[in-house]
Amino acid sequence: MQVCSHTLYTLSKMVTMSEQTRRYHRDATKALLIQDTHDEQFEILQVSIPGATLFFPVYCIILQMAVQFENKEFVPIMFSIMGLHSIAHSITLILSTKSFRSAVMRK
Repeated sequence: MQVCSHTLYTLSKMVTMSEQTRRYHRDATKALLIQDTHDEQFEILQVSIPGATLFFPVYCIILQMAVQFENKEFVPIMFSIMGLHSIAHSITLILSTKSFRSAVMRK
């Protein structure tokens, strides 16, 4: 909440940014604060992306070290899964945020 408040305050004081860009940033920040979708599938997706792409691979790597499981391909696969977080997050954000979704559909 404080990060969003600070972001909105900073946007209001920016003089080097166009009004359209400022509006996009403000809308994106508000969308993160209060999601404007009521579709439960997107809410579940937003929660599952960090779990599947960050927490699960880290847990598996820690578990591998704890049980001393030796496999030279395991950790690179887990890091590859972690690398998918950014792409999955972006797609989820576009699908779950009305303003982003409509902007993508227009192009």
